[in-house]
Amino acid sequence: MRKALKLLGFLSATLVLFFVVAALAFYHLVRIGEVRRFLVDEIEKQTELKVQLGGADLELGWITGIVFRDVALSEPGAAVPALTAERVTARVALRPLLRRQVIFYEIHLTRPAAHLVWDSAGHMPLIDKLLNLPFLKQRSSEFSFDLRKLVLDGGNFDLADPSSSSSERKWQLVNGRTEVQRLRGQELREYFRRFLKTGQSESSDLGLQFDLKGLVINGGAKMNIRSRGYVVLPRETLDIRQARWNADLEVVDMPAALVKDLLAPGMPIRTISGHVGERVHIEGDPLQQVRVRGDIEFKQLSIDAPAIFSSTLDRAEGRITFDVEGRPQMWRLQRVDFLTPDLRFSLKGEVNGTATSNPRVRLSLSTLPTAISVLRTYLPLKLLGSAWVERVVSAMESGQFEIKKASLDATLTEIRELARGAVPMGFSVETELRDVSGKLPVNNGLALRTVTGRMFLTNRVLTFQGFRGAYGDSRFTGLDGSYDLASGDGGKLELYTRADVNLAELKTQLTGQELAAQLAFLASLEELSGRSKIEVSIKRPNSQPWQFEGKMTLENVRARYNEYALNEVQGDLAFSSKDISAEKIRAQVNGSPIQAQIALKDYNTDGATFDVSVESGGVRAGMLTSLLLDTGSPRDTGIVRGAIRYTGSFANKAQGKLTGTLDLLNVQTRLKPLFQPLRALNGRISIDESGIDFQKMTASLVGFPVTASGRWRYRQNPQLLFEFAAPDLDITYLI
Repeated sequence: MRKALKLLGFLSATLVLFFVVAALAFYHLVRIGEVRRFLVDEIEKQTELKVQLGGADLELGWITGIVFRDVALSEPGAAVPALTAERVTARVALRPLLRRQVIFYEIHLTRPAAHLVWDSAGHMPLIDKLLNLPFLKQRSSEFSFDLRKLVLDGGNFDLADPSSSSSERKWQLVNGRTEVQRLRGQELREYFRRFLKTGQSESSDLGLQFDLKGLVINGGAKMNIRSRGYVVLPRETLDIRQARWNADLEVVDMPAALVKDLLAPGMPIRTISGHVGERVHIEGDPLQQVRVRGDIEFKQLSIDAPAIFSSTLDRAEGRITFDVEGRPQMWRLQRVDFLTPDLRFSLKGEVNGTATSNPRVRLSLSTLPTAISVLRTYLPLKLLGSAWVERVVSAMESGQFEIKKASLDATLTEIRELARGAVPMGFSVETELRDVSGKLPVNNGLALRTVTGRMFLTNRVLTFQGFRGAYGDSRFTGLDGSYDLASGDGGKLELYTRADVNLAELKTQLTGQELAAQLAFLASLEELSGRSKIEVSIKRPNSQPWQFEGKMTLENVRARYNEYALNEVQGDLAFSSKDISAEKIRAQVNGSPIQAQIALKDYNTDGATFDVSVESGGVRAGMLTSLLLDTGSPRDTGIVRGAIRYTGSFANKAQGKLTGTLDLLNVQTRLKPLFQPLRALNGRISIDESGIDFQKMTASLVGFPVTASGRWRYRQNPQLLFEFAAPDLDITYLI
């Protein structure tokens, strides 16, 4: 133990002796006046700045050096110094003092202050001049510089852009601290191995390790910054633009308004508020290959931009994580994630030809299920310039939307055309809607509820698949289709759907729409109600009229046309843009049961034809007499049973053909030229293409019994052969 204490004492005495000898050597070798002249001459020669040094002292002890007070550097002829410091300490290496060498290895500036100005070329003249100083080894006859470390403590710097009169263009760093240390030997080799991924052991470049922190003020905004890491500079020029970086940057509480002014000063944003924090890691050479990754966190972010968003973004919070790699002519997005409590999406891709006027963009996007209301808030709908798209999105009130995958492969010119409604060939997307509700932006639009389905966009063709939901009181269980977006003035459209439809709503919806011209027969109905199961296929070739076909199953349908009321209509109906047909329709017409077959051909043209067959076990006579006789009235009593068929042309009803057999039971009607109506009319009327046969007709005329029979032939001579017998009738009742 005693030997150990002796050894420790010997070493302590040797160390003290070393410092005493070094201090004496430093005091003997250094003359402050000579050092002052050396520094002033060197700085003024290298920078063309005027140097003012205050009092100077030798600092002896554990840290040995020379301290200069009240240091100032000024432009020639300037009244205000460009750079000042309360205290500058130049520290001296101890071991070389024993060899009668004075080597300054560290400069420490206390409370430095400077005013920096951008010039028109984007340079700061003061910094460019200071970079001319001998930061590396510099030797004179008596002194040497081997600068290894530079420290700025309590610095206050401001940077202004004279091209702008706004106070927000002035930046201030308050109470900043910066440490810059030169890497040498093993440290430099380790840096090249770990961070630059090279195996070189020696380099002519300058490697620096730095640590910067402080408070930055811009106008009334304050934010804390911290940056640290490594940088390699060309030894000859120390040009920061040719630097290779491996550094981190952290900014806390940066105002969102300041971010907007820096990154997008021309964007039409009315107001923006909130705070942004960012952590960024940069690695590489911006001129060759650089990788930037990190995250940006925003809090209480509110944006009012009516020219971009349909609604105001209010107090949003979230984070953007990114990993971007840049090379000459190309930027690659390894990963960009946008995360908020309500919206999440991921973006990958690359941009080629960045130095050209028309770079190519390749992107892929995917999202998690997102509420429609949230998506509507974040989508820049106003930038699309499509009022129709904006109305559709605004009409959606609830539900979820998910982009399963989306990709874009287009040039910048093609992307700009996208904003004008022209979809690039390289744009594809797969989306899914779940339980979407809203109101369609059309005339007489009804509520759209619980809509679910998928949409695909590939090669400018938009495809709908498996849509189901409710529209008003109607439900559709399957809607599929496609729309060709290649044509800007209305592309090819194909739709197919199955639905359970409220016919009253259907009639209202079709009225005033483009399809109504082809469904004019619905508009002629004064009333339509009931339900129908419908399967319909709709097509529209490029800018051509609509084409459709389908079938309907009628269930207890009610309709009214003039004085004719149809109730309990049931049966199957097939229809298209040209024809309508029904094999067996059962209904009540003005309270009378009928069964009908209907065929309408080319109903939307001047050559439209019809073929209607009706049979009944008994209908009210007034329905037929008012239809077939000029003197008939819906109030005519009696029953008519049988079957008739009526065919012909809508344009020329005089050429229509009527055939059938009718049995009359106690019918009352008025016939010309009789002044009095016929009552209790019974018999049979047979109608065919050659004429009409009246068989066993009996009636009562003013109380007298009459009988009649005969035939009326359209093309024979004579046309009418008729027997009328009324033995007791006064003839004055006939004329």
